[in-house]
Amino acid sequence: MRYCFVLPHFDETRNSFSKLLAPLVNALLKRGDKVLILSGNDDYSGVFAAIHTRVPGPRLKPAFLDYFRFIISASLWLKKRRKDFDLIHNLGVGASLVQDVMTAHAVHRSWIRCKWQLGQYFSIFANPLHAMVLSVEALNYSRNIPVIAVIDSLANEIREFYPAAAQRIRVIPNGIPDAPLIRPEPRLDASSFIISFASNDHRKKGLGELIEALSLAKSQGLKWKLMVLGHDPRQAIYEAMAKDKAVGEEVVFAGHVQNIRDHMASSDIFALPSHYEPFGLVYLEAVQAGLAVVGTNVGVYPNLVGERFKELPLKLPLSSQELFEVLRTLEREADFRTGLRAENALRAPEYTEEKMVQKTLAFYDQYLRTKGLVR
Repeated sequence: MRYCFVLPHFDETRNSFSKLLAPLVNALLKRGDKVLILSGNDDYSGVFAAIHTRVPGPRLKPAFLDYFRFIISASLWLKKRRKDFDLIHNLGVGASLVQDVMTAHAVHRSWIRCKWQLGQYFSIFANPLHAMVLSVEALNYSRNIPVIAVIDSLANEIREFYPAAAQRIRVIPNGIPDAPLIRPEPRLDASSFIISFASNDHRKKGLGELIEALSLAKSQGLKWKLMVLGHDPRQAIYEAMAKDKAVGEEVVFAGHVQNIRDHMASSDIFALPSHYEPFGLVYLEAVQAGLAVVGTNVGVYPNLVGERFKELPLKLPLSSQELFEVLRTLEREADFRTGLRAENALRAPEYTEEKMVQKTLAFYDQYLRTKGLVR
């Protein structure tokens, strides 16, 4: 069979969509299928370079103009060559207007709602990119084609905002590869309770509330430290916030790291109190690092905790006081921390790369049979 995957940017070493696509492409190639990856970046030279094609046309600035160019160019390119493929898969819903199947990695209307709740009104209306993405999203969901949602909570978001697509949704959860050998990095402090956090969008991921929880801990004489992995372009705001809350020395901004699990493993727990999370692969990475994980009622996290943990997941809107109390319980009660870690580890194997690939291949085969195409 002949498959085409279209997404705005492809790089299996960095981009999340690409990391999820790579094992699927390998599985298709292994069974003898033909694959083409169509994306907007022209600097790709990775392991899939031989089957990668860049959408034609010059790059434009600002970003919303380049997105418009990409959508139009990708759609025209695919329309012209539609007969060359048995299945065109739009990864992210907003990557093309021509497709047979779409995967929803997020719902942009949910993201806009999150920004509104966080008070980011100006960025919603000032950036034309949002209006463009919303228009493409609405148009694609109105079409009578299958939609893959990467977690059940995301499927519920699609049903909420685009009820016409409700009967066409298939949930195929994301998954991550088996854990590599964990080699913990040196601890920040041998005597402190260390919390790790990972993000490239600190406001959405709840770093502000975590810093406030750390400040509450310090006011009670508790010795906590927070290790921030990843880098937000607005990170200086949070560095200043930590100093203003008198926890500048307790919050360590480690930046981008290659071996994120090894850094996580040097902490006592992982906390990501996100305001919005379409899936949350990093929760699974933290479980692989051997940690108890704290999160909110978004993405995959609710599926990683059992009903006996009444404090979790944390409810939104997020309260710094409630976050502090949960973290305090985890610090003080070793049995609670051990039990949460065990529960997370018990549930996480449902979200493996192998299961994701096998379920997707089964979906492809079923879909192609409905088109009269048989392997």
